[in-house]
Amino acid sequence: MERNKGIYNEVVVFALVIILINSIFYCMKKEGYFLDEKATFYYSSVSYTSFYDFVQSLARNDFAFEKTLFGTLNSAPMVIGERYTADEVKALFDAQSGDKFTFADTYLVSIIDAHPPLYYILFNTLNSSVPGISAKNIGFLINILSLLLTCIFLFKIIVLLTEDRLCGVFGILFYGLSYDFANCVMYIRMYALLTFLIVLLLYLYLLLANNDFNLNNKILLKICLVEVIAMLTQYYAALFIFPLFFMTIIFMLANKKTVKRYFACHIIIAIIYLCIWPFSIIQLTHNGRSQDIMNNAASFKLLLRLKEFGGLLKYSIFSGSKVFLIITVFFAALLGIICLKKIIQNGITKLKESHKLWLYLYLIIPVSIFYMVSVYISPWVMDRYVMPAIPIFSIIVIWVLWKSVKLVLKKDWICALLLMVVILVSYVNTLKIEPRYAYPITEKKHEFISNNVDKEALIIEPENDAEYIEVVDDINHPYWTMIKDKGLSDYLTETFIADNDYAIYISKYCDLEYITGEFAHQNYSIINSGYSTDFFDVYIYQKSPQ
Repeated sequence: MERNKGIYNEVVVFALVIILINSIFYCMKKEGYFLDEKATFYYSSVSYTSFYDFVQSLARNDFAFEKTLFGTLNSAPMVIGERYTADEVKALFDAQSGDKFTFADTYLVSIIDAHPPLYYILFNTLNSSVPGISAKNIGFLINILSLLLTCIFLFKIIVLLTEDRLCGVFGILFYGLSYDFANCVMYIRMYALLTFLIVLLLYLYLLLANNDFNLNNKILLKICLVEVIAMLTQYYAALFIFPLFFMTIIFMLANKKTVKRYFACHIIIAIIYLCIWPFSIIQLTHNGRSQDIMNNAASFKLLLRLKEFGGLLKYSIFSGSKVFLIITVFFAALLGIICLKKIIQNGITKLKESHKLWLYLYLIIPVSIFYMVSVYISPWVMDRYVMPAIPIFSIIVIWVLWKSVKLVLKKDWICALLLMVVILVSYVNTLKIEPRYAYPITEKKHEFISNNVDKEALIIEPENDAEYIEVVDDINHPYWTMIKDKGLSDYLTETFIADNDYAIYISKYCDLEYITGEFAHQNYSIINSGYSTDFFDVYIYQKSPQ
Protein backbone atom coordinates (compact mmCIF):
# COMPACT_ATOMS: atom_id res chain seq x y z
CA MET A 1 0.00 0.00 0.00
CA GLU A 2 2.81 2.43 0.97
CA ARG A 3 4.67 1.48 -2.20
CA ASN A 4 1.64 2.33 -4.36
CA LYS A 5 1.28 5.61 -2.49
CA GLY A 6 4.92 6.42 -3.23
CA ILE A 7 4.45 5.65 -6.93
CA TYR A 8 1.41 7.90 -7.13
CA ASN A 9 3.31 10.69 -5.36
CA GLU A 10 5.97 10.43 -8.06
CA VAL A 11 3.27 10.55 -10.75
CA VAL A 12 1.80 13.67 -9.09
CA VAL A 13 5.22 15.34 -9.14
CA PHE A 14 5.61 14.42 -12.81
CA ALA A 15 2.16 15.89 -13.57
CA LEU A 16 3.08 19.09 -11.73
CA VAL A 17 6.29 19.37 -13.76
CA ILE A 18 4.27 19.08 -16.99
CA ILE A 19 1.89 21.78 -15.74
CA LEU A 20 4.84 23.99 -14.73
CA ILE A 21 6.38 23.70 -18.21
CA ASN A 22 3.02 24.51 -19.78
CA SER A 23 2.67 27.53 -17.45
CA ILE A 24 6.06 28.88 -18.50
CA PHE A 25 5.11 28.34 -22.14
CA TYR A 26 2.02 30.53 -21.69
CA CYS A 27 3.85 33.15 -19.63
CA MET A 28 6.26 33.58 -22.55
CA LYS A 29 3.28 34.52 -24.74
CA LYS A 30 2.46 37.50 -22.51
CA GLU A 31 3.14 40.79 -24.32
CA GLY A 32 0.97 43.63 -23.03
CA TYR A 33 -0.85 44.53 -19.82
CA PHE A 34 -4.39 45.44 -18.89
CA LEU A 35 -4.96 48.57 -16.80
CA ASP A 36 -5.51 46.43 -13.69
CA GLU A 37 -2.17 44.71 -14.21
CA LYS A 38 -0.41 48.06 -14.49
CA ALA A 39 -2.21 48.96 -11.25
CA THR A 40 -0.60 45.88 -9.65
CA PHE A 41 2.86 47.20 -10.48
CA TYR A 42 1.92 50.70 -9.33
CA TYR A 43 0.26 49.83 -6.01
CA SER A 44 3.02 47.34 -5.18
CA SER A 45 5.90 49.74 -5.80
CA VAL A 46 4.78 53.26 -4.87
CA SER A 47 7.18 55.17 -2.64
CA TYR A 48 6.38 58.59 -1.20
CA THR A 49 5.97 58.31 2.56
CA SER A 50 6.43 56.08 5.62
CA PHE A 51 4.17 55.24 8.54
CA TYR A 52 6.17 57.63 10.73
CA ASP A 53 5.96 60.50 8.22
CA PHE A 54 2.26 59.84 7.63
CA VAL A 55 1.52 59.94 11.37
CA GLN A 56 3.48 63.21 11.61
CA SER A 57 1.40 64.68 8.77
CA LEU A 58 -1.75 63.39 10.44
CA ALA A 59 -0.85 65.19 13.66
CA ARG A 60 -0.17 68.43 11.79
CA ASN A 61 -3.63 68.17 10.20
CA ASP A 62 -5.39 67.69 13.59
CA PHE A 63 -5.79 63.99 12.77
CA ALA A 64 -8.04 64.66 9.78
CA PHE A 65 -7.36 61.29 8.13
CA GLU A 66 -9.02 61.85 4.74
CA LYS A 67 -7.36 65.24 4.26
CA THR A 68 -3.93 63.81 5.17
CA LEU A 69 -4.36 60.72 3.00
CA PHE A 70 -5.35 62.54 -0.18
CA GLY A 71 -2.84 65.30 0.50
CA THR A 72 -0.14 62.64 0.59
CA LEU A 73 -1.38 60.70 -2.42
CA ASN A 74 -1.95 63.76 -4.61
CA SER A 75 1.69 64.79 -4.27
CA ALA A 76 3.03 61.55 -5.74
CA PRO A 77 4.07 59.18 -7.18
CA MET A 78 3.81 60.89 -10.59
CA VAL A 79 3.67 64.59 -9.81
CA ILE A 80 1.44 66.58 -12.16
CA GLY A 81 3.49 68.61 -14.63
CA GLU A 82 6.84 67.13 -13.65
CA ARG A 83 9.08 65.78 -16.41
CA TYR A 84 10.42 62.26 -15.79
CA THR A 85 13.12 60.31 -17.59
CA ALA A 86 12.34 56.74 -18.69
CA ASP A 87 14.42 55.35 -15.78
CA GLU A 88 12.63 57.56 -13.25
CA VAL A 89 9.27 56.35 -14.50
CA LYS A 90 10.41 52.73 -14.28
CA ALA A 91 11.29 53.28 -10.63
CA LEU A 92 7.65 54.20 -9.95
CA PHE A 93 6.47 50.77 -11.10
CA ASP A 94 9.24 48.46 -9.96
CA ALA A 95 10.62 48.18 -6.41
CA GLN A 96 13.87 46.84 -7.89
CA SER A 97 14.50 50.23 -9.52
CA GLY A 98 13.03 52.38 -6.73
CA ASP A 99 12.69 52.09 -2.94
CA LYS A 100 12.23 48.63 -1.44
CA PHE A 101 9.82 47.27 1.20
CA THR A 102 7.52 50.31 0.96
CA PHE A 103 4.75 48.68 3.00
CA ALA A 104 3.35 51.96 4.33
CA ASP A 105 2.90 53.30 0.81
CA THR A 106 1.30 50.08 -0.41
CA TYR A 107 -1.07 49.92 2.54
CA LEU A 108 -2.12 53.57 2.25
CA VAL A 109 -2.56 53.62 -1.53
CA SER A 110 -4.71 50.47 -1.27
CA ILE A 111 -7.29 52.52 0.62
CA ILE A 112 -8.27 54.37 -2.55
CA ASP A 113 -8.33 51.11 -4.54
CA ALA A 114 -11.21 48.62 -4.61
CA HIS A 115 -9.18 45.75 -3.13
CA PRO A 116 -7.56 44.83 0.19
CA PRO A 117 -3.75 45.24 0.45
CA LEU A 118 -2.33 41.74 1.07
CA TYR A 119 -1.60 40.81 -2.55
CA TYR A 120 0.13 44.14 -3.17
CA ILE A 121 2.21 43.76 0.01
CA LEU A 122 3.21 40.21 -0.99
CA PHE A 123 4.16 41.48 -4.45
CA ASN A 124 6.17 44.33 -2.90
CA THR A 125 7.97 41.91 -0.55
CA LEU A 126 9.02 39.52 -3.31
CA ASN A 127 9.94 42.32 -5.72
CA SER A 128 12.09 43.92 -3.01
CA SER A 129 13.68 40.63 -1.91
CA VAL A 130 14.58 38.89 -5.16
CA PRO A 131 17.14 40.88 -7.15
CA GLY A 132 17.32 40.66 -10.92
CA ILE A 133 13.74 39.50 -11.50
CA SER A 134 11.37 41.87 -13.31
CA ALA A 135 8.03 42.89 -11.83
CA LYS A 136 6.32 40.91 -14.59
CA ASN A 137 8.16 37.74 -13.57
CA ILE A 138 7.37 38.36 -9.90
CA GLY A 139 3.70 38.34 -10.92
CA PHE A 140 4.20 35.09 -12.82
CA LEU A 141 6.03 33.57 -9.85
CA ILE A 142 3.13 34.31 -7.47
CA ASN A 143 0.61 32.95 -10.00
CA ILE A 144 2.51 29.78 -10.81
CA LEU A 145 3.22 28.89 -7.18
CA SER A 146 -0.40 29.63 -6.20
CA LEU A 147 -1.83 27.48 -8.98
CA LEU A 148 0.60 24.60 -8.46
CA LEU A 149 -0.43 24.57 -4.80
CA THR A 150 -4.05 24.66 -6.00
CA CYS A 151 -3.35 21.51 -8.03
CA ILE A 152 -1.82 19.76 -5.00
CA PHE A 153 -4.87 20.44 -2.84
CA LEU A 154 -7.16 19.63 -5.74
CA PHE A 155 -5.50 16.18 -5.76
CA LYS A 156 -5.99 15.84 -2.00
CA ILE A 157 -9.67 16.75 -2.32
CA ILE A 158 -10.31 14.19 -5.07
CA VAL A 159 -8.54 11.47 -3.06
CA LEU A 160 -10.60 12.39 0.01
CA LEU A 161 -13.82 12.17 -2.02
CA THR A 162 -13.09 9.12 -4.16
CA GLU A 163 -10.27 7.31 -2.31
CA ASP A 164 -8.74 6.93 -5.77
CA ARG A 165 -5.31 8.46 -6.38
CA LEU A 166 -5.46 7.78 -10.11
CA CYS A 167 -8.59 9.92 -10.39
CA GLY A 168 -6.71 12.61 -8.42
CA VAL A 169 -3.87 12.60 -10.96
CA PHE A 170 -6.35 13.09 -13.80
CA GLY A 171 -7.94 15.93 -11.86
CA ILE A 172 -4.57 17.71 -11.63
CA LEU A 173 -3.93 17.30 -15.36
CA PHE A 174 -7.46 18.28 -16.36
CA TYR A 175 -7.33 21.59 -14.48
CA GLY A 176 -3.61 22.25 -14.88
CA LEU A 177 -3.75 21.98 -18.69
CA SER A 178 -7.03 23.87 -19.03
CA TYR A 179 -7.65 27.21 -20.74
CA ASP A 180 -8.63 28.75 -17.41
CA PHE A 181 -5.32 27.74 -15.81
CA ALA A 182 -3.39 29.32 -18.70
CA ASN A 183 -5.44 32.52 -18.46
CA CYS A 184 -5.14 32.71 -14.69
CA VAL A 185 -1.39 32.18 -14.68
CA MET A 186 -0.92 35.04 -17.20
CA TYR A 187 -3.11 37.61 -15.45
CA ILE A 188 -0.94 39.53 -12.97
CA ARG A 189 -3.54 40.16 -10.30
CA MET A 190 -4.68 38.54 -7.07
CA TYR A 191 -7.00 35.93 -8.61
CA ALA A 192 -4.49 33.04 -8.74
CA LEU A 193 -3.69 33.55 -5.05
CA LEU A 194 -7.41 33.77 -4.23
CA THR A 195 -8.04 30.56 -6.20
CA PHE A 196 -5.47 28.71 -4.09
CA LEU A 197 -6.87 30.05 -0.81
CA ILE A 198 -10.43 29.05 -1.68
CA VAL A 199 -9.41 25.52 -2.70
CA LEU A 200 -7.32 25.22 0.48
CA LEU A 201 -10.27 26.41 2.55
CA LEU A 202 -12.57 23.86 0.93
CA TYR A 203 -10.03 21.12 1.72
CA LEU A 204 -9.91 22.15 5.39
CA TYR A 205 -13.70 22.03 5.69
CA LEU A 206 -13.75 18.62 3.99
CA LEU A 207 -11.24 17.38 6.57
CA LEU A 208 -13.51 18.71 9.31
CA ALA A 209 -16.52 16.88 7.87
CA ASN A 210 -14.50 13.71 7.37
CA ASN A 211 -13.49 13.89 11.03
CA ASP A 212 -17.14 13.77 12.07
CA PHE A 213 -17.08 17.55 12.77
CA ASN A 214 -14.80 17.10 15.77
CA LEU A 215 -13.42 20.62 15.89
CA ASN A 216 -9.92 20.52 17.34
CA ASN A 217 -7.85 23.67 17.85
CA LYS A 218 -5.48 22.86 15.00
CA ILE A 219 -8.11 22.64 12.25
CA LEU A 220 -10.05 25.63 13.64
CA LEU A 221 -6.91 27.79 13.67
CA LYS A 222 -6.10 26.82 10.08
CA ILE A 223 -9.64 27.60 8.89
CA CYS A 224 -9.70 31.00 10.60
CA LEU A 225 -6.23 31.91 9.35
CA VAL A 226 -7.02 31.03 5.73
CA GLU A 227 -10.31 32.95 5.89
CA VAL A 228 -8.58 36.12 7.14
CA ILE A 229 -5.84 35.83 4.50
CA ALA A 230 -8.43 35.25 1.76
CA MET A 231 -10.45 38.30 2.83
CA LEU A 232 -7.26 40.38 2.87
CA THR A 233 -6.62 39.21 -0.70
CA GLN A 234 -9.98 39.84 -2.42
CA TYR A 235 -13.48 40.58 -1.17
CA TYR A 236 -14.98 37.90 -3.43
CA ALA A 237 -13.66 35.42 -0.87
CA ALA A 238 -16.67 36.35 1.28
CA LEU A 239 -18.97 34.74 -1.30
CA PHE A 240 -17.32 31.42 -0.49
CA ILE A 241 -16.66 31.90 3.22
CA PHE A 242 -20.22 32.83 4.24
CA PRO A 243 -21.88 29.74 2.66
CA LEU A 244 -19.24 27.54 4.32
CA PHE A 245 -19.83 29.25 7.65
CA PHE A 246 -23.62 28.82 7.68
CA MET A 247 -23.45 25.30 6.25
CA THR A 248 -20.97 24.26 8.94
CA ILE A 249 -23.20 25.52 11.73
CA ILE A 250 -26.15 23.59 10.26
CA PHE A 251 -24.09 20.41 9.73
CA MET A 252 -22.57 20.53 13.22
CA LEU A 253 -25.99 20.94 14.80
CA ALA A 254 -27.32 18.08 12.64
CA ASN A 255 -24.47 15.94 13.98
CA LYS A 256 -25.20 17.06 17.56
CA LYS A 257 -21.97 19.04 17.90
CA THR A 258 -21.62 22.31 19.78
CA VAL A 259 -21.05 25.39 17.60
CA LYS A 260 -20.11 27.85 20.37
CA ARG A 261 -16.35 27.69 19.83
CA TYR A 262 -16.67 27.78 16.03
CA PHE A 263 -19.01 30.78 16.17
CA ALA A 264 -16.93 32.62 18.80
CA CYS A 265 -13.71 32.17 16.80
CA HIS A 266 -15.34 33.70 13.73
CA ILE A 267 -16.45 36.71 15.74
CA ILE A 268 -12.86 37.10 16.96
CA ILE A 269 -11.32 36.84 13.47
CA ALA A 270 -13.88 39.33 12.13
CA ILE A 271 -12.69 41.82 14.78
CA ILE A 272 -9.04 41.05 14.00
CA TYR A 273 -9.73 41.55 10.31
CA LEU A 274 -11.33 44.94 10.89
CA CYS A 275 -8.40 45.97 13.07
CA ILE A 276 -5.95 45.03 10.31
CA TRP A 277 -8.01 46.50 7.48
CA PRO A 278 -10.75 48.82 8.80
CA PHE A 279 -10.97 50.51 5.40
CA SER A 280 -12.82 47.48 4.02
CA ILE A 281 -16.05 49.09 5.26
CA ILE A 282 -15.36 52.22 3.19
CA GLN A 283 -14.35 50.22 0.12
CA LEU A 284 -17.42 48.02 0.29
CA THR A 285 -19.89 50.86 0.83
CA HIS A 286 -18.50 54.01 -0.80
CA ASN A 287 -16.26 52.79 -3.57
CA GLY A 288 -17.26 53.32 -7.22
CA ARG A 289 -16.84 49.60 -7.85
CA SER A 290 -19.33 48.77 -5.09
CA GLN A 291 -21.82 51.07 -6.82
CA ASP A 292 -21.37 49.07 -10.05
CA ILE A 293 -22.04 45.89 -8.08
CA MET A 294 -25.17 47.34 -6.49
CA ASN A 295 -26.46 48.41 -9.90
CA ASN A 296 -25.96 44.90 -11.25
CA ALA A 297 -27.63 43.37 -8.21
CA ALA A 298 -30.63 45.65 -8.75
CA SER A 299 -30.93 44.75 -12.44
CA PHE A 300 -32.46 41.28 -11.81
CA LYS A 301 -30.75 39.83 -14.91
CA LEU A 302 -29.39 36.61 -13.42
CA LEU A 303 -30.40 34.42 -16.36
CA LEU A 304 -28.79 36.80 -18.85
CA ARG A 305 -25.62 36.92 -16.77
CA LEU A 306 -25.54 33.11 -16.47
CA LYS A 307 -25.80 32.87 -20.24
CA GLU A 308 -23.00 35.41 -20.77
CA PHE A 309 -20.68 33.79 -18.25
CA GLY A 310 -21.69 30.34 -19.54
CA GLY A 311 -19.98 31.20 -22.80
CA LEU A 312 -16.79 31.90 -20.86
CA LEU A 313 -17.20 28.72 -18.79
CA LYS A 314 -17.36 26.65 -21.98
CA TYR A 315 -13.81 27.78 -22.76
CA SER A 316 -12.50 27.79 -19.19
CA ILE A 317 -13.14 24.10 -18.55
CA PHE A 318 -14.27 22.50 -21.80
CA SER A 319 -11.75 24.16 -24.19
CA GLY A 320 -14.60 25.66 -26.20
CA SER A 321 -16.20 22.28 -26.98
CA LYS A 322 -19.99 22.29 -26.75
CA VAL A 323 -20.02 18.50 -27.27
CA PHE A 324 -17.74 17.96 -24.25
CA LEU A 325 -20.01 20.21 -22.17
CA ILE A 326 -23.18 18.35 -23.22
CA ILE A 327 -21.63 14.92 -22.54
CA THR A 328 -20.54 16.04 -19.06
CA VAL A 329 -23.99 17.42 -18.24
CA PHE A 330 -25.59 14.18 -19.49
CA PHE A 331 -23.36 11.97 -17.33
CA ALA A 332 -23.83 14.26 -14.34
CA ALA A 333 -27.61 13.93 -14.67
CA LEU A 334 -27.27 10.16 -15.04
CA LEU A 335 -25.11 9.87 -11.92
CA GLY A 336 -27.52 12.11 -10.04
CA ILE A 337 -30.40 9.77 -10.85
CA ILE A 338 -28.39 6.70 -9.80
CA CYS A 339 -27.33 8.32 -6.51
CA LEU A 340 -30.92 9.37 -5.80
CA LYS A 341 -32.10 5.83 -6.44
CA LYS A 342 -29.51 4.45 -4.01
CA ILE A 343 -30.53 6.95 -1.35
CA ILE A 344 -34.18 5.94 -1.72
CA GLN A 345 -33.23 2.26 -1.47
CA ASN A 346 -30.78 2.49 1.46
CA GLY A 347 -32.03 5.59 3.24
CA ILE A 348 -30.04 8.72 3.96
CA THR A 349 -28.79 7.50 7.36
CA LYS A 350 -26.16 5.24 5.82
CA LEU A 351 -24.91 8.06 3.62
CA LYS A 352 -24.68 10.40 6.61
CA GLU A 353 -22.73 7.85 8.63
CA SER A 354 -20.12 7.53 5.86
CA HIS A 355 -19.59 11.32 5.80
CA LYS A 356 -20.07 11.26 2.03
CA LEU A 357 -23.24 13.37 2.21
CA TRP A 358 -21.45 16.23 3.98
CA LEU A 359 -18.45 15.99 1.67
CA TYR A 360 -20.56 16.21 -1.47
CA LEU A 361 -22.65 19.07 -0.07
CA TYR A 362 -19.46 20.98 0.80
CA LEU A 363 -18.14 20.32 -2.69
CA ILE A 364 -21.22 21.47 -4.60
CA ILE A 365 -23.18 24.09 -2.63
CA PRO A 366 -20.55 26.76 -1.72
CA VAL A 367 -19.00 26.84 -5.20
CA SER A 368 -22.44 27.03 -6.80
CA ILE A 369 -23.39 29.99 -4.58
CA PHE A 370 -20.01 31.63 -5.21
CA TYR A 371 -20.37 31.23 -8.97
CA MET A 372 -23.98 32.43 -9.23
CA VAL A 373 -23.51 35.45 -6.96
CA SER A 374 -20.23 36.39 -8.66
CA VAL A 375 -21.90 36.14 -12.04
CA TYR A 376 -24.81 38.26 -10.85
CA ILE A 377 -22.93 41.11 -9.17
CA SER A 378 -19.68 41.34 -11.15
CA PRO A 379 -19.13 44.79 -12.69
CA TRP A 380 -18.31 43.29 -16.09
CA VAL A 381 -18.57 39.93 -17.85
CA MET A 382 -14.98 38.84 -17.20
CA ASP A 383 -13.80 35.32 -16.46
CA ARG A 384 -11.45 36.52 -13.70
CA TYR A 385 -14.38 37.01 -11.31
CA VAL A 386 -15.19 33.29 -11.36
CA MET A 387 -11.64 31.90 -11.67
CA PRO A 388 -11.60 30.58 -8.06
CA ALA A 389 -14.60 28.36 -8.87
CA ILE A 390 -13.00 26.65 -11.88
CA PRO A 391 -10.73 24.13 -10.08
CA ILE A 392 -13.69 23.01 -7.96
CA PHE A 393 -15.84 22.66 -11.09
CA SER A 394 -12.94 20.67 -12.57
CA ILE A 395 -13.09 18.30 -9.59
CA ILE A 396 -16.80 17.77 -10.22
CA VAL A 397 -16.28 17.22 -13.98
CA ILE A 398 -13.44 14.73 -13.55
CA TRP A 399 -15.36 12.89 -10.81
CA VAL A 400 -18.45 12.66 -13.05
CA LEU A 401 -16.44 11.35 -16.00
CA TRP A 402 -14.47 8.87 -13.87
CA LYS A 403 -17.55 7.44 -12.14
CA SER A 404 -19.56 7.32 -15.38
CA VAL A 405 -16.88 5.47 -17.32
CA LYS A 406 -16.36 3.01 -14.45
CA LEU A 407 -20.06 2.21 -14.43
CA VAL A 408 -19.74 0.93 -17.99
CA LEU A 409 -16.13 -0.26 -18.12
CA LYS A 410 -15.03 -2.06 -14.99
CA LYS A 411 -11.32 -2.09 -15.85
CA ASP A 412 -9.40 0.80 -14.28
CA TRP A 413 -6.76 0.88 -17.02
CA ILE A 414 -9.41 1.31 -19.74
CA CYS A 415 -11.06 4.12 -17.78
CA ALA A 416 -7.68 5.74 -17.30
CA LEU A 417 -6.89 5.49 -21.01
CA LEU A 418 -10.20 7.10 -21.99
CA LEU A 419 -9.76 9.95 -19.49
CA MET A 420 -6.23 10.52 -20.76
CA VAL A 421 -7.58 10.81 -24.30
CA VAL A 422 -10.21 13.31 -23.11
CA ILE A 423 -7.55 15.44 -21.36
CA LEU A 424 -5.20 15.34 -24.37
CA VAL A 425 -7.96 16.28 -26.84
CA SER A 426 -9.06 19.07 -24.50
CA TYR A 427 -5.49 20.36 -24.26
CA VAL A 428 -4.99 20.31 -28.02
CA ASN A 429 -8.18 22.35 -28.40
CA THR A 430 -6.92 24.76 -25.72
CA LEU A 431 -3.74 25.37 -27.73
CA LYS A 432 -5.90 26.64 -30.59
CA ILE A 433 -7.43 29.38 -28.40
CA GLU A 434 -5.57 32.65 -27.89
CA PRO A 435 -5.58 33.36 -24.13
CA ARG A 436 -7.35 36.59 -23.33
CA TYR A 437 -4.69 37.71 -20.85
CA ALA A 438 -1.77 37.29 -23.25
CA TYR A 439 -2.70 40.79 -24.46
CA PRO A 440 -0.67 40.48 -27.66
CA ILE A 441 0.87 43.61 -29.16
CA THR A 442 -1.08 44.48 -32.28
CA GLU A 443 0.44 45.28 -35.64
CA LYS A 444 -0.78 48.87 -35.22
CA LYS A 445 1.06 49.18 -31.91
CA HIS A 446 4.26 47.73 -33.42
CA GLU A 447 4.02 50.32 -36.17
CA PHE A 448 3.40 53.13 -33.65
CA ILE A 449 6.39 52.07 -31.54
CA SER A 450 8.76 51.91 -34.50
CA ASN A 451 7.73 55.40 -35.66
CA ASN A 452 7.35 57.19 -32.32
CA VAL A 453 9.40 55.52 -29.56
CA ASP A 454 11.97 58.34 -29.64
CA LYS A 455 9.35 61.06 -29.05
CA GLU A 456 8.69 62.65 -25.67
CA ALA A 457 5.43 61.45 -24.07
CA LEU A 458 2.75 63.80 -22.73
CA ILE A 459 -0.30 62.35 -20.93
CA ILE A 460 -3.46 64.46 -20.64
CA GLU A 461 -6.31 63.21 -18.44
CA PRO A 462 -9.25 64.71 -16.51
CA GLU A 463 -9.22 65.75 -12.87
CA ASN A 464 -9.71 62.89 -10.36
CA ASP A 465 -8.66 60.25 -12.94
CA ALA A 466 -5.61 58.00 -12.67
CA GLU A 467 -5.84 55.97 -15.85
CA TYR A 468 -2.41 57.28 -16.83
CA ILE A 469 -0.94 54.13 -15.26
CA GLU A 470 -2.26 52.20 -18.27
CA VAL A 471 0.16 53.90 -20.67
CA VAL A 472 3.04 55.29 -18.61
CA ASP A 473 6.18 53.16 -19.09
CA ASP A 474 4.30 50.99 -21.61
CA ILE A 475 6.54 52.27 -24.42
CA ASN A 476 10.13 53.34 -23.83
CA HIS A 477 9.73 57.06 -24.58
CA PRO A 478 12.76 59.06 -23.35
CA TYR A 479 10.65 61.47 -21.23
CA TRP A 480 7.19 61.37 -19.64
CA THR A 481 4.95 64.16 -18.31
CA MET A 482 1.42 63.85 -16.94
CA ILE A 483 -0.95 66.84 -16.71
CA LYS A 484 -4.66 67.39 -16.09
CA ASP A 485 -6.79 68.79 -18.89
CA LYS A 486 -7.66 71.96 -16.95
CA GLY A 487 -3.97 72.79 -16.69
CA LEU A 488 -3.23 72.32 -20.39
CA SER A 489 -3.28 76.04 -21.24
CA ASP A 490 -0.69 76.90 -18.57
CA TYR A 491 1.45 73.94 -19.54
CA LEU A 492 1.52 74.90 -23.22
CA THR A 493 2.36 78.50 -22.33
CA GLU A 494 5.02 77.86 -19.69
CA THR A 495 6.50 74.37 -20.07
CA PHE A 496 5.81 72.83 -23.49
CA ILE A 497 9.01 72.53 -25.56
CA ALA A 498 7.98 73.42 -29.11
CA ASP A 499 11.29 72.15 -30.54
CA ASN A 500 10.63 68.60 -29.32
CA ASP A 501 8.49 65.91 -30.94
CA TYR A 502 5.68 64.56 -28.72
CA ALA A 503 3.47 61.49 -28.52
CA ILE A 504 0.40 62.92 -26.78
CA TYR A 505 -1.82 60.44 -24.89
CA ILE A 506 -5.26 62.04 -24.56
CA SER A 507 -7.78 60.37 -22.25
CA LYS A 508 -11.00 59.33 -23.96
CA TYR A 509 -12.81 61.03 -21.07
CA CYS A 510 -11.34 64.43 -22.00
CA ASP A 511 -13.14 66.97 -24.18
CA LEU A 512 -11.15 66.43 -27.38
CA GLU A 513 -12.44 69.64 -28.97
CA TYR A 514 -11.16 71.62 -25.99
CA ILE A 515 -7.77 69.88 -26.10
CA THR A 516 -7.20 70.41 -29.81
CA GLY A 517 -8.47 73.99 -29.45
CA GLU A 518 -5.84 74.73 -26.78
CA PHE A 519 -3.07 73.44 -29.04
CA ALA A 520 -4.42 75.42 -32.00
CA HIS A 521 -4.58 78.54 -29.84
CA GLN A 522 -0.80 78.26 -29.39
CA ASN A 523 -0.37 77.57 -33.15
CA TYR A 524 0.60 73.94 -32.44
CA SER A 525 -0.76 71.25 -34.76
CA ILE A 526 -1.44 67.71 -33.53
CA ILE A 527 -2.61 64.78 -35.65
CA ASN A 528 -4.22 61.47 -34.72
CA SER A 529 -1.65 58.65 -34.89
CA GLY A 530 -4.32 56.01 -35.50
CA TYR A 531 -3.17 54.13 -32.40
CA SER A 532 -5.22 53.98 -29.21
CA THR A 533 -5.42 52.02 -25.95
CA ASP A 534 -8.43 51.15 -23.82
CA PHE A 535 -8.42 54.61 -22.22
CA PHE A 536 -6.32 56.85 -24.47
CA ASP A 537 -6.15 58.08 -28.05
CA VAL A 538 -2.63 58.98 -29.14
CA TYR A 539 -1.84 62.13 -31.12
CA ILE A 540 1.46 63.28 -32.57
CA TYR A 541 3.04 66.72 -32.40
CA GLN A 542 6.06 67.29 -34.60
CA LYS A 543 8.16 70.43 -34.49
CA SER A 544 7.97 72.68 -37.54
CA PRO A 545 10.79 72.05 -40.04
CA GLN A 546 13.53 74.69 -39.91
